Amino acid sequence: MPRHSRFAAFSLIELLVTLAVLAITAAIAVPGLTQLIRNQQVQGAAQELYSLLLYTRSEAASRGRSVTLRPAQGSAWTGALAVTAGSTSLRQVALRDAVVLASAANSIVFRADGRLGGNATCISICPAVDGAACQRIRILASGQIALPASGGCS
Repeated sequence: MPRHSRFAAFSLIELLVTLAVLAITAAIAVPGLTQLIRNQQVQGAAQELYSLLLYTRSEAASRGRSVTLRPAQGSAWTGALAVTAGSTSLRQVALRDAVVLASAANSIVFRADGRLGGNATCISICPAVDGAACQRIRILASGQIALPASGGCS
């Protein structure tokens, strides 16, 4: 008796249809994934800045003197941020390239009592590519730091 062997395999047509479906699915998913990555970069940078503001405020209280958070070089909120107490540098943090910070204030000063050394201010953290999904951190005159999930700086 002859033995017949059957091979179970995909035909070329089935393989091409599968690849076409995969390509269409990828084309639909990639823009959403890109936006998700941008949102996560902004959210991560906002959390880092929030932590740095808390650190600045706590250092002012523990040292009993004003402590400043400012751009490390110049007045633009790019490159790196520096925390200083007078002429003493306490910490310097590099900003992520994927995000851009903007604020009307040139620096943020916390006094020894934890209050802000000036008017209430706001810092916007936006993607470097487009400003669609920005996060905002509000610093009130009382020294309270608020990282709202959404909304403005009013």
